[in-house]
Amino acid sequence: MAQLEAVESEIKRADAVRGLKGEYFNLGRGSDDWKNCFHASPVVTRVDPQIHFYPNWYGFPAYGALPIGVNREYFAVRWTGEVRAPIAGGYLFRAHSDNGLRVWVNSILVIDHWSQSDVIDETSKQAIQLTKGQRYPIKVEYLQGWGDAHLTLHWKLSDPADLGVWQIIPQECLIPAR
Repeated sequence: MAQLEAVESEIKRADAVRGLKGEYFNLGRGSDDWKNCFHASPVVTRVDPQIHFYPNWYGFPAYGALPIGVNREYFAVRWTGEVRAPIAGGYLFRAHSDNGLRVWVNSILVIDHWSQSDVIDETSKQAIQLTKGQRYPIKVEYLQGWGDAHLTLHWKLSDPADLGVWQIIPQECLIPAR
């Protein structure tokens, strides 16, 4: 009986954690590491409450500082977990990023800008239908070359009658991969 209660308690505690699992990778300066950067072991793994690292990743703890051990330049991050919609409907996704980014929702690549280019502001081309309360896999890959490093991931309902406000995906809608 005590074992069962301990297992149930651990499940409740795990379900209470919100955010996405972030795996941070260091890259070699000036190399082509960014093309295959997720094959090595991450230098840091943590749960990030949201993908909201703006106005800059450096020195702004309120916006999510880089973990200790991660390069200030030439790094990559892979976030994995699940997203749960608070309202049923078609969702559009938008990212504002300095350098490369890929986003998959329910195994569909919705944003694909994998290069070491300057600032991007990209929106998914089509809405992804999400059912209220259901969990969908989400994966976000980010690449930082040199200079500024920032990233935000937003969503909104795609209802044409709704002017809709872009919103950073709330922490309570994100469940980290185990």
